[in-house]
Amino acid sequence: MRWLLALLCLGGTMAWAEEGCEDFSPRVLTIDGLASVWYQNLTIRDGLAQFSGGVCVELVSAPSWRLEATELASTPEGFELQAVSLSSREVTATALTARFDLAAEALILQQVTAQSPMYRLSGAQARLQGDVLWFTDALATTCVCEGEALYLVGSPEARFDLTYNRVLLREGVLKIGGLSLPLPAELTISEEALANLEAPLIVEYLPSDPERGVVGSGLGVRVPNLPLDDGLSLELGVTGLDVDYPLNAIALLRLRRPDMTAEIGKAREGWQIDVTRYERLLPWLSLTYGTRNRPYAAQDYLQEAFAGVVMQQAVPNLLGGDRLALRGELFAAGSSQVVNGSHVLSPRLGGLAGIAYRSPTTPLGRLEVAIDASLTSYPSTPSWQYGLRLRPAWTWQHAPLSVTVRYDRQWTNSGSPFSTTLDRLSPIHAVAVTAMLAGPLGSGAGSLSVSGSYNLLPEPGRNPLQQLSLSAEAELPAYGVTVRPSLTLNAAGWFNPVADPKSLANLQAGLEVLGDVWTVGLRARYNFVAPRPGLDRLELSSSFPLTFDTVTLTPFLALELAPLLLTAEPPRVSGHGLTVTWRSCCGTIEVGYRQHDNQFTTRLALRLGQ
Repeated sequence: MRWLLALLCLGGTMAWAEEGCEDFSPRVLTIDGLASVWYQNLTIRDGLAQFSGGVCVELVSAPSWRLEATELASTPEGFELQAVSLSSREVTATALTARFDLAAEALILQQVTAQSPMYRLSGAQARLQGDVLWFTDALATTCVCEGEALYLVGSPEARFDLTYNRVLLREGVLKIGGLSLPLPAELTISEEALANLEAPLIVEYLPSDPERGVVGSGLGVRVPNLPLDDGLSLELGVTGLDVDYPLNAIALLRLRRPDMTAEIGKAREGWQIDVTRYERLLPWLSLTYGTRNRPYAAQDYLQEAFAGVVMQQAVPNLLGGDRLALRGELFAAGSSQVVNGSHVLSPRLGGLAGIAYRSPTTPLGRLEVAIDASLTSYPSTPSWQYGLRLRPAWTWQHAPLSVTVRYDRQWTNSGSPFSTTLDRLSPIHAVAVTAMLAGPLGSGAGSLSVSGSYNLLPEPGRNPLQQLSLSAEAELPAYGVTVRPSLTLNAAGWFNPVADPKSLANLQAGLEVLGDVWTVGLRARYNFVAPRPGLDRLELSSSFPLTFDTVTLTPFLALELAPLLLTAEPPRVSGHGLTVTWRSCCGTIEVGYRQHDNQFTTRLALRLGQ
């Protein structure tokens, strides 16, 4: 093997290539199963070959790459090239030297720089195998313009895959100026991954909803995941920035590791200390123990220590294409809560068992069944609680129709002295059905769906028919724009034997027109029953871009016109937002927010290329 290349060079045959380097030189040497070399000059000394005056190489192991170098010399281990340039599709690369490793069938490059229309990478060393470049001590960026990049990501190992046009970085560090920030252990940079980034800074609005018993925190700003170490992160933030809510700070340390999880610090709801350890005893059996301390109202001032053994086992392909999962647990805990103004303190001793089965998909559909059983004793009360829950579901699909039926039944004595935030169970008896037609509609697409759910154990004063709705929507191209009509009829409120404000009976209609860069929408809602009968929504919304040199501003505004028609009051702003698009050699960056339908959303995206 040490002198194989020399023998191949001496015994090679002159040949013309079909593509690639054929324009470089008429002199070509084919090394069977290894490479073809186009060259200007060839010298053989001591049984080794040296090509000079410029060479062009096509490797059998990397056929899509063209290599050019000032010279090529064979060695006992392979061959070496000097001042190398590589090209493949839209990617170009340069290297100080390159060495072909016969044993690994890989090209090893030193001091490498590679660039595509979307990425620029460099490294102390790289290995070329097929359509993949493996970099060592890499620096990567999407800034492909000349000069210093706005940012760099340093990584001990980077994988540049030409087939899927993506870069995989391990243990990366983001470098912006003199600032360095650790990144997730594995980070993929691609068009898809960057289309919806998780913003490092989140602005959110969480309003209160008295009907659902939700206590909001108002306008807030959070850094949800500031990496500190392997599995260790910090959440920082502040809520209640508007005058309607109290000011509140967030500083929560999180640990996520296979053998331990922890959340310690000030959460949105209050101070907490949660620590759980996991010890695997057998492949299917593990020991868990820890403590939960959440002394705030949302958790009824929970404090407890616990320990247990957990069994989990999956059995795939039991009958062919199906899946069976088994779970069991025995636990002991000492728990404390404040329930309805009374302090409850008691041990909890119990166990639970569960089985979940999913059948293969057949012409008759697919069946899923989950059964859970639990039994818990509270010696200090004394009391006990049992629970048995059955949840079957059946799904049938035959394009364009799909049908899903779900049933949920839980039997329990609700015997826990603690609250539902810990372990108190409630009886459940409900069924839900959904049917949908979806498919092509003319030159566009459309769907028609019917949904219903019925609670056989409703709370006092609540409608047992929780949902009965008919929805239709479409997306149709017309005259150079896209038209999206929609219509939803909610009918549960018509069958309400009691006055339930959560039971809806209304008709909602919408029409959205999308141009290349603008949108216009109109939505209306008409209520048929109390407490707000009649038209209660007529909303007009629009967004339109304002383009400057390298920046585009796209404001969004929604106006509620119903007060103008009903009471001659001025329209009120029901939604607003702004998206800023910045085009640069690092890509096109989009940053924006939208406040609409009582929701606050943010957007951060990066489109590669300019």
